[in-house]
Amino acid sequence: MFLYRLCSVRRRLFRRAETHLASTLGITPAFRKWDGKGSLISFVVSLNLHRRHLNESQRAMVAARIANLEPSKHASQICEAVSQPQAAELLNVSPRAASSAKKVQASGDASLIADVESGEVTVSAAAKHVAAVTRYPPKQKRPARKPASSPLLRA
Repeated sequence: MFLYRLCSVRRRLFRRAETHLASTLGITPAFRKWDGKGSLISFVVSLNLHRRHLNESQRAMVAARIANLEPSKHASQICEAVSQPQAAELLNVSPRAASSAKKVQASGDASLIADVESGEVTVSAAAKHVAAVTRYPPKQKRPARKPASSPLLRA
């Protein structure tokens, strides 16, 4: 609940600052209202996707985040749960890329996630790295063995 309030306050402050800046520059800001048709998430994605130049890996990371959203419980925010294939279709990526992005996000490796989100690493390469690290974790050093006390070695 606190997180929602914090995000809501940030949104209002940003909109207020944006409106103030636009009026200072003599520009009339353009706002679009959601008409209630379709899902709110698809409306927001359609408004923002065309103006951002994201590669496929970056869009897959967004799809994985959208698929992780829970349905809204607040009355003023109507938001439905989105499945991973729906999110992939919405962002024009393959379901496999969205699945790979979800694996990368689930790994919790902040630097790897940041590299994929910035476009430096592809999501498929990051998912392969995560799979290799989880399948073959770094070996721990074993304590040194004592020399064998075999009668053959004494001679």
